[in-house]
Amino acid sequence: MKNAAIIQPSSLRRRAEELLEKQGKMGKVAADDIDIRRILHELAVHNIELEMQLEELHRDRDETQEALLARREDGIQTGLEIQIEELKRSRLEIETRMIRYVELYDFAPTGYLTLDPHGIVCQANLAAANFLGIPRGDLVGRSFETRLADSTQRTFRAFLSRVFETQATERYEVDLPRRGAQPPRCVCIDAAADPSRETCRLALLDITKRKEMERKMVESEERYERAVNGANDGIWEWIPATGENYLSARFKKLLGYQDHELPNVQINFSDRIHPKDKPKVLRTVSAHLRKKKPYNTELRLQCKNGEYRWFNSRGQAIWDEQCQLLRMVGSITDITERKTAEEKILEMSESLEKQVNVRTQQLRTLLLELAMTEERERYKLAQDLHDNLSQLLAVIKIKLTTLDAGSLQAPIDDIVALVDKADVSARMITKQLNPLILRTLGFLPALEVLADELKRTYNLTVYINSDTGETISLCYEVLSMLYRSIRELLINVAKHAKVNNANISCLSDENQLTLAVSDDGCGFDAANTYNQWRKRNNFGLHSICERIANIGGEVDISSSPGQGTMVVMVIPYFVEGKDGRPMSTELLLPN
Repeated sequence: MKNAAIIQPSSLRRRAEELLEKQGKMGKVAADDIDIRRILHELAVHNIELEMQLEELHRDRDETQEALLARREDGIQTGLEIQIEELKRSRLEIETRMIRYVELYDFAPTGYLTLDPHGIVCQANLAAANFLGIPRGDLVGRSFETRLADSTQRTFRAFLSRVFETQATERYEVDLPRRGAQPPRCVCIDAAADPSRETCRLALLDITKRKEMERKMVESEERYERAVNGANDGIWEWIPATGENYLSARFKKLLGYQDHELPNVQINFSDRIHPKDKPKVLRTVSAHLRKKKPYNTELRLQCKNGEYRWFNSRGQAIWDEQCQLLRMVGSITDITERKTAEEKILEMSESLEKQVNVRTQQLRTLLLELAMTEERERYKLAQDLHDNLSQLLAVIKIKLTTLDAGSLQAPIDDIVALVDKADVSARMITKQLNPLILRTLGFLPALEVLADELKRTYNLTVYINSDTGETISLCYEVLSMLYRSIRELLINVAKHAKVNNANISCLSDENQLTLAVSDDGCGFDAANTYNQWRKRNNFGLHSICERIANIGGEVDISSSPGQGTMVVMVIPYFVEGKDGRPMSTELLLPN
């Protein structure tokens, strides 16, 4: 007799798998429901294994009975005991498998129901009862439709009919109404009919949280889409892995395109950048990706009609945990009107600057002419004092000294002394107004005479260093102004520097004359002191700076407390405007 009751588990499992595949009982299940498919598959395999075991037991029973009859005839009784033991072991194995099946079915995390074609619950596991909020004893024997809302019962009946007709796995999503304290839920039902079409099995999966997440995601996407469409900016996104560019409808509209006219490919963005702007944009993007510097730049993009418009482009890259670039998102804002306004403002500014330059040149010419006129008037006044008043005082003194005064000699001597003082004062005024010695001796000899005068008057020793040659190519009026400026600076040294020495340096080339007056005295805070002098409108340094500026020169003052002072005056031989053309050169050249 063939021992069919003893079957190896691996062989039984393989035979059950083959039979299930031939029956096509599982149907199609979505790829993302692998857990449900696995559990349904295990249930079906266990069911087939039990059926095969029962078939083997029935066949084994028949064979045993036949063997008993044959053995009785042959007088053999020992085989019967062996067969009984084998049957006991097989029964025990089947019971064990049944317990495993019941445990797997009852305690599975997924809810399982068995329905007949009318929707009556024939069997339910604990998870299904808990999921529906009703004891399992009260659930079995009742229609599953009663657990659904009235509006969904008709569609569920159609779904159940389709399951029994096709014998394929069908899916149905439905909302379960609130019952008591139990909140409303959304359930996904996967159902497949048995080969006999007498019952079908349902797997219930709670997808409430997933549906809520999907709803929130849809709402978020809708809000984002409304924000993108309502904003004035165009949104773009670049995915390096695929080279794809997402361009929002507003982005395309800013370039003059309809949404369907511009595909989301990288070439439609990078190739529209103005050639002159592309290197700058690439550098900015590279700096953002390598050093994570902000990406914010202005560029020109080519529109559908071929013209370029100005845009402000901003963006932010997104990296993963390994610092690998995932994507880069940003926006563009049309700034063409602002750029056009800036260009107009720049043109107006340049035009205004040209007008200011012209007016400045004209004013400088007038100031130069005024300075020259002032120097000429000073010279005429000094000459009148020298030729008239000084000579008149000399005649008065001669006549007074030749008088036979007798008893009036003392008053006459007093008058002569007053005349001498008046003569000295007249000469001093003459020197201050215009040093006539400049015309007779020249600039450098006049400075030497000035040095002697300061030595006698203030005990100030002045050292003169010159590299100008025999002549200086400046007119007398300018030289007179420079002479008086140097005299004023040296008197300031004698009065305030607290030293007995000063230096004058003269340097001349073909373009300009440079004069420097320096000392090693106490010095001062040049910036603050100069500003205070300007507010008081004193002659001093402020007046010197203005006079030198009026003839096209420059003055540089270097001083600090305890470090001495140096004043450098640079006077050009030709006064030029900002456009480089000479202006009133004849006023600076010697007559």
